Amino acid sequence: MSAINNINGCKITVPTVLYQDSNSLDNATTPYIALSFIIGEETENDMFRHYLTLEETQQISAWLTDARTNLVDNSEEQQKRQQAEVIILPLEHLENSRTKLIGQLNYKLEADVENSIMVDVATDYNNYKFTRLIFVDEVITAYCLSSVMTKKVCDGLVNALEYLKQNPPLVVSNLQIGTVETTALNGNNRWFEVEVEESVYDVDAPRIMLNIFENQHKTGASSTWWFDDEDASKLAGFLLSAAAALEKQSIENVGSLVAQASDGNKTTPWLTVTVQQNYPYIDANLLGVQLCFNDELVQESENDGIFWLTGNGATELSRIISAAVETKVTHPPHIYVPPQPESVVISNFSWE
Repeated sequence: MSAINNINGCKITVPTVLYQDSNSLDNATTPYIALSFIIGEETENDMFRHYLTLEETQQISAWLTDARTNLVDNSEEQQKRQQAEVIILPLEHLENSRTKLIGQLNYKLEADVENSIMVDVATDYNNYKFTRLIFVDEVITAYCLSSVMTKKVCDGLVNALEYLKQNPPLVVSNLQIGTVETTALNGNNRWFEVEVEESVYDVDAPRIMLNIFENQHKTGASSTWWFDDEDASKLAGFLLSAAAALEKQSIENVGSLVAQASDGNKTTPWLTVTVQQNYPYIDANLLGVQLCFNDELVQESENDGIFWLTGNGATELSRIISAAVETKVTHPPHIYVPPQPESVVISNFSWE
């Protein structure tokens, strides 16, 4: 089934920062250009967005230039009359005898799935010619553009390439300190990872990160908490005390981290460390070190926020948190300089 929507505008942006994640197999260290077509209000839900490599952008801009030379037969009245459209089609509807292919680039995101980007010139049944910028993946997304709009999109892409040439994005990554295995309340294994953030908005911003991962390959991060030096050091101390209490098989409420409200008053503890019996579905006969998070992040994710550590796990987590505090001193942060880390808008125009 096909769907047709009028295009209300186009936005082209480029990044100022690229985030390198060593947990990912595909690190985002290559500059890209975001090409968005707006079909309603300018919101995330009303945009068709495509991320293009520099090579793809260069190729598309060249094809669009070539396509415009095929639109010279259109009258001025036809140009004014045309409403740009985006058409979503099933794959089998790609072939059209009333088109002239300008260029096609094939690529694979997965081993068995071949995608493509195409530019052609199509002719409607009134012999009106227009450019089609086509992205083919599970479906066909075809953007139908007049000569004027073809030029605007082309110029925007060329300007984006030039901007990135003059202003290459900053590549940032976090410093990974260490990983410790833990157990969630439901008995499933999870992994704590401690990192130090290298780039921040403000020199006093918390930089020590505690991530929760769903597997040992460190993918599927479900939550991340940031700690300043004081809270990180307190947590490291709590964990050592908990490990010592666990060794003596002593049930204890070891300590809590308490946030401070804007009026200066203390609020409900957002992280509590205890030594107590495990929940039945883990092993009720054993004591363990429990970390109980209770903050907006847990409430919004509908996560129970409870994790269990062995004595060795608590000791190791304490060690790497302390190492993170020391790493902060030896690795001062990069302070973002506006417009970092936000993207820069190169072109933003409507179809009016």
